[in-house]
Amino acid sequence: MPFQDQNRDHLTERAAVPLAYDFDNSLLYHLARASNLMAFGADPGNSKQYAVNVREWRVLAVLGSYQPITSAGIVEVTGLDKATVSRALDALDRKGMIRRAPHPEDGRASLLSLTEAGVELNNRIVPEATAQGRAYEAGLEPEERAELLRLLAKLMDHARLVNAGKAVT
Repeated sequence: MPFQDQNRDHLTERAAVPLAYDFDNSLLYHLARASNLMAFGADPGNSKQYAVNVREWRVLAVLGSYQPITSAGIVEVTGLDKATVSRALDALDRKGMIRRAPHPEDGRASLLSLTEAGVELNNRIVPEATAQGRAYEAGLEPEERAELLRLLAKLMDHARLVNAGKAVT
């Protein structure tokens, strides 16, 4: 069949109509967008100045707060998937920011912690990230901030149940 005939047949078919996603009323969309807008490492200036992207910064921050910790622990704290955490750890490892030690009870896992260079970078970023967070939070009254944190904790608890197949949706 010549190309023109194939093209004509295609035009007579009914075009598929995509379903429209309700962005205005999507809690997932608004949470993701707020997180993306406010993430410290998402600011190109911060990424360039500190040579870490947003995922690496989140992992670095967890290590700075909870070391030693396993990669599974980082997944739990950040909510990032295993592959993303693994890539961030590999990048931080190449940059000399982390050290890996054998886990004393689990031969498949490593205990992760910051090197001196990792501590130095973390300690440079934390005050700026904290100040940036306070600047964003200034848009809320203290009671609103507390309520938002309470509601987010409730939402995350329910999300864990949904993801485990243990919640009625």
